[in-house]
Formats: sequence, C-alpha cells, structure tokens
Amino acid sequence: DYCRRESATYWSIPPERMRVLYNGVSLQQFNPDPIAAAQRRAAVGLTDEFVLLYVGRVCEQKGTDLLVEAYAKLRSEGRRIRLVVAGPIGQFGHEGSDAITLKLQEHDGIYLGPVDETILPSVYNMADVFVLPTRNNEMFGMAAIEAQACGRPVVCSNDGGLPEVVDRSSGLLFRTGDVDDLAHQLRLLMDDPALRKRFSLAAVIN
Repeated sequence: DYCRRESATYWSIPPERMRVLYNGVSLQQFNPDPIAAAQRRAAVGLTDEFVLLYVGRVCEQKGTDLLVEAYAKLRSEGRRIRLVVAGPIGQFGHEGSDAITLKLQEHDGIYLGPVDETILPSVYNMADVFVLPTRNNEMFGMAAIEAQACGRPVVCSNDGGLPEVVDRSSGLLFRTGDVDDLAHQLRLLMDDPALRKRFSLAAVIN
C-alpha cells in the first residue's frame, strides 16, 4: 500500500486504477533449517553468541550505521552478541564508503560482503534476530520477508512498507532513526526467549 500511494502521487495515477501485488519468496529456498544454521555459524567463526543479522546495502539510507551504533551500545553492557552484516557497500548510483564496516569491525562484528543467493538462506538461519533499520524510502523490505520465511524474528524501523510486511506477531518496530529505541527493542527480544520463540513460529506462518 505504501508503494501504491507513493507511485500514485509521483505519477499522478488515480488510485482506482492501481492494485497491490505483494512480493513473495520461495518457501523451498527460504525455510527454517537448524543444520544449515549450525554449519554457517561454524563457517564464519560464531560459537554461542547471540547473533544479530542485517542483509542489504551498507549505507546510511538503509540505516546500517544506526544498527552498528546500537550494537556497540549493547556490547558495552557486557552482552555476548555479534552483529553480522551481509551486502554491498553504497547506495544505488553512488560510490560506497567502508567507514561503516570499519566501525563494525572495531566492535568485533563480522562483514560478509555480498552473499551468493545459494548460501543466503543459511545466513538468515544462523541469526537469532534479523534487523532492518532503514531511515527512509523502504518501499517493501524483501529481506524482512526472506528472514521471516526462515523463522527469524525481525526488528525494523517504522518506515515505508515495513509495517506492512513485519506483522506485530512476528517482530518489533522502532522509531525510525532512533538508535536508543532500536537498542531497546533488541534488548526486549534478547532478554525474552519465549517472545523470540513465539515470533519465530508466527514468522513462518505469516
């Protein structure tokens, strides 16, 4: 609906001439897989840490820097967590900067770079929580759908189309651009295994 509204405004299209066709994912490719999760964790050097995951372009528009800052806050509290980031650096049409990935590595995070489609499901599966912290212009949020299909709880910004694709029964929204609120929502999930399990089950059903 968000994409429909934005398109109608931009191109001056009468709303009655438009309808929404939601994107989907292959449930044969994206599904809960504990064995693949364990193998991928071992492959990237993870043990029993709580894993936060981001998949997408690494840039300020996508809020990757906000996530790294929230992660650093949580680690400063003595939490045994690791942030894994997968995706290319930079916005569409712009050269990227490695400042965000350098900051990530300063706090013992892991940058995988762009990930091949064949291993992407195992990357989602190795996470305890998937995070999509977009600042603006998030039309849909395909990565959030893929993560949910793999049974991962999602924490995302209350931006664009994300509230449509992250059901309140399977994830949490934070105030867009607010690092403290992002860290707060992540704490809620980290400290409540029962809530994570409930969100995981709902993510697959939804």
